Amino acid sequence: MKNALVLTALLTLTSLSLQAQKIATWKGGAPGHATEWNYPANWKENRVPNEFSQVIIPDVSASTFGNPVLDGEVVEIWSLQMFSGASLRIGKSARLIVTGQDSRAFMALQEGEVRPGNTANSLVFASR
Repeated sequence: MKNALVLTALLTLTSLSLQAQKIATWKGGAPGHATEWNYPANWKENRVPNEFSQVIIPDVSASTFGNPVLDGEVVEIWSLQMFSGASLRIGKSARLIVTGQDSRAFMALQEGEVRPGNTANSLVFASR
């Protein structure tokens, strides 16, 4: 019985650590898929972000020219950090949900574009 409890505790701790937040950095520019959010090669880590991801979108205007586009999907991430010059376009039927405590539960529920705001750690969503 004691061994079963220890094994259960270890499995629980392992599953919690596997779901810890992970950085996901946009690079864009994958041939034929330059702006597709859900294309793994557009991410530095070669994996699409999920609800546990801390997403970073740098200014790629001098390299790949491929800012990310959400088009027709619902995406949930933990946090979103955008650098000056970066942008994220959200298509008509796409949704962006940012749930982490630092993001203040940001939701973009209509077509538009997310850009860095004028103050540190702020984002501006402009609908189209």
